Amino acid sequence: MTIAASFETILDRCLFTPREALQLEGREKEVKRSLKARLPIVKARTIGSCARGSTIRQTSDLDLLAVLSRDGVRRGGRRVRSSTVLGNVRLALSERYPSTAIGRDGQAVVVAFAEGTSVDVVPAVFAAPLPSGRPAYDIPDGRGGWMRTAPGSHNQYIADADARSGRHLRSVAKLFKYWRWTRSTPVPISSFHVGLLMASAQLCRVGTTNRYSFALTLERLASRRCAALDDPLAVSGRVPACNTPAKHRTALATVRTSARRAAAAIDAEHRGGQREARRLWGLVFNGRFPR
Repeated sequence: MTIAASFETILDRCLFTPREALQLEGREKEVKRSLKARLPIVKARTIGSCARGSTIRQTSDLDLLAVLSRDGVRRGGRRVRSSTVLGNVRLALSERYPSTAIGRDGQAVVVAFAEGTSVDVVPAVFAAPLPSGRPAYDIPDGRGGWMRTAPGSHNQYIADADARSGRHLRSVAKLFKYWRWTRSTPVPISSFHVGLLMASAQLCRVGTTNRYSFALTLERLASRRCAALDDPLAVSGRVPACNTPAKHRTALATVRTSARRAAAAIDAEHRGGQREARRLWGLVFNGRFPR
């Protein structure tokens, strides 16, 4: 098998089976119904990797934006802390799923189902329309406060970059998520941050290979020290790669090592060293590189 074929095999492995896709869709509908029955939900919509078409079966997580009414997040005429809202969402979901592991992860309440499906619920409140007409929302910032975001606009920004790349960016995003999953401890880097970085820096271009663009993305993350990224749409301010300093240290160490090995693998392949390139890619993907 060639190196190129091995990367195509990874992408094939990332595809959901029909049964898995139905299971994920079923969980999405379940959680939406549960939220609407217990909280003042205006609407609930899919965001994140699922909405961008870059989710993979190895990490079958689904992100939901649960938009609450403005009155639903206010007490005494003032908006409550986002930590309070997260607690209310967690309590509501615990009532519906008493035997399911439910916790918090920064900006979301995570429902981890026994079959491996995970639904991350991000509470939100409508903030204002953007000049484009798309809505902007306030969501938890992970510290008890609120931050501005615009999932529809950000998804369109990444989708436009993907189209310019010949649908190359979406494939590289899947490779990144697969790499993140292959580590003994999954690398705690936000796929949203990586998507914005790839789009804004034009790291995926027509005519380049998936493996080259993947290696370039690792190199760019390493050279930037996984620093927060200025939102190219000027909606969310700074978009962090990781949501805690501890996760940032862990992610940066792994990114640096993998970036060096990926660059060496690209160089080895260019010099005709297929065996060495395969050995290095095997290290990058922690033994899960197809042979």
